[in-house]
Amino acid sequence: MHVYMDFSIICVMAQTTNYRNFNGIFPLNNQLWDETVLARDPSSFTVLSVDRFRGPRHGGQPTTHAYWEMVVVLGGTGELVGATRRAISRSDVMLIPPGVPHDEVAPEMLDTVWVAIAGGRLRDAGKGMVAVRDEELCRLGEVLWMQATVRTERCGGELDGLALALVGRFLRLHASGQTGDLVDQAVRWLHQNLDQPVQVADLARRLRISPAHLHRAFKARTRASPKAFLNTLRIERAAHLLRHTALPAARIATLVGFEDPLYFSRAFARATGQPPSRFRETLVP
Repeated sequence: MHVYMDFSIICVMAQTTNYRNFNGIFPLNNQLWDETVLARDPSSFTVLSVDRFRGPRHGGQPTTHAYWEMVVVLGGTGELVGATRRAISRSDVMLIPPGVPHDEVAPEMLDTVWVAIAGGRLRDAGKGMVAVRDEELCRLGEVLWMQATVRTERCGGELDGLALALVGRFLRLHASGQTGDLVDQAVRWLHQNLDQPVQVADLARRLRISPAHLHRAFKARTRASPKAFLNTLRIERAAHLLRHTALPAARIATLVGFEDPLYFSRAFARATGQPPSRFRETLVP
């Protein structure tokens, strides 16, 4: 009964409080976990911090983290900048894996909660940023933030439970495609099939829309055509393989969907300023 009352109060506060003075970072130390109640398990799943900021974002150099990050948009409008630029507004929720560069830009107001998460339970959640739109996730993110600010004694297990509910719902919705719009579905399909011959007309047919409709919707969301977006994905994947494997450039070209190694070399040079061989040489200490 005590836990239920705590969460009821938190939900009411989340609906009625003006948060202009609540911006801040709330790292969660081990003292909030008690082994006699529920021990913290960073190897499996735990929330590291819950941060919130409400205001303009002027952008800068994209950053990366060593942990998983969930971004929950509670209000305002802006863009999430990574490999592409994605327009974001209330109910947009993004899950960003470790090591993926990203930044937020908002000329006026953007209200977001950032949830940092560690643990092996997310190891199969993917290698790229994924997103859904869902109002219930928005509410859960705000409740988690409120609980993190209240810091009830020995509340670590509750924080992990709320974060796990947030992530669990997100992954279920993303896997089922229930909340993804046409552009979300197209982006997901391109990520999953970048090594295959892809025609925009075929993708549009899969989504049961016209190629022109797909092109307009895709460019409005990402500021890139489907073809340009796919090319960026392929170049980024190729750069990763050049950095972390000894595979020949011709083999990498095939793995990322380029049938002609010479065309791949030219496309890579246009995107990065140097051909694959020179790109790899610059990585040697």
